[in-house]
Amino acid sequence: MRLVQQITKTLSGKQRKPATSVKDQPGYSIFTQEGQLASWKEHFEQLLNRPPPENSPDILPARNDLPIIPEPPFKEEISKAIKALKLNKTAGPDLIPPEALKADNPTTVDIFYGLFVNI
Repeated sequence: MRLVQQITKTLSGKQRKPATSVKDQPGYSIFTQEGQLASWKEHFEQLLNRPPPENSPDILPARNDLPIIPEPPFKEEISKAIKALKLNKTAGPDLIPPEALKADNPTTVDIFYGLFVNI
């Protein structure tokens, strides 16, 4: 269905740009890119440049350290995580799409397990 929708969208040629309108302080729309950038700059300067709070929050240190388990995960856990990956998503910083990881689950699990053991 995804392929059919993409082909239909391409053949129809109807692509619309989303309306990008930014409003200034009095509420008037700004359509130029320079004006919009200046408006965003002013907004974030007001939002982020404020004085520190009068009363600092009382954050207590943790009572106990969390346990750290140095053993690698089980192969079943790795397999379950790979199966839970969603398809048709952009690859991450490693440039490996989820379809490539799911193509041969046993081999992928073995590769990841060896990596986790080394880590």
